[in-house]
Amino acid sequence: AAMTPEWLADELDIWSDRLGRRRRMPRGFMLTQMFNHQTHHRSQVTTHLHLAGIDYGNTDLPYNPKSGY
Repeated sequence: AAMTPEWLADELDIWSDRLGRRRRMPRGFMLTQMFNHQTHHRSQVTTHLHLAGIDYGNTDLPYNPKSGY
C-alpha cells in the first residue's frame, strides 16, 4: 500500500564511490536495478552449479513439482 506512484517517483540522493560524485535517481529506478542485479547473481550461481555437475532442479516456480500448483 505504501508503494504509490509518488513514492516510486521520489528521487534518492546517493553518493557513488565509483563515480566520485552524488547521483539522484527515482526510487523506482533503483528498485528495478536491485531486482535486475539479484537476477544476475542468481544466474551466476546456477551456472556454477551446472558446471560442477549439480542438478539444481527447475527454478521456474510454475513448473517446479515442489510448488504444489
